[in-house]
Amino acid sequence: TNVSSYHLFVAQFKKIKGLDKLKTFFALMKDEGIYLNIHYIPIHIQPYFKSLKNFTCLQSSEDYYLKSFSLPIYYQLQENDIKYISNKLNQNIKRIK
Repeated sequence: TNVSSYHLFVAQFKKIKGLDKLKTFFALMKDEGIYLNIHYIPIHIQPYFKSLKNFTCLQSSEDYYLKSFSLPIYYQLQENDIKYISNKLNQNIKRIK
């Protein structure tokens, strides 16, 4: 079945912004009191596997890493919180273009 456990709310940029812009976006959102998370870090970037040095660039996984992030989602989230997060998300996406 296609039923979600609703434990993650992953969003993606349409275009890859790059790590610097992603960090700036995270900082802008944090300044608004909204804490985002990196949803996925490619295995070849993880410290242990990076030290093995036997991974080539996995471009698709890096692309996903650079354009995806997790939004806050929890039981007590109210409709006004969702509107606030949505508004700040849209404002800050425009700021990093």
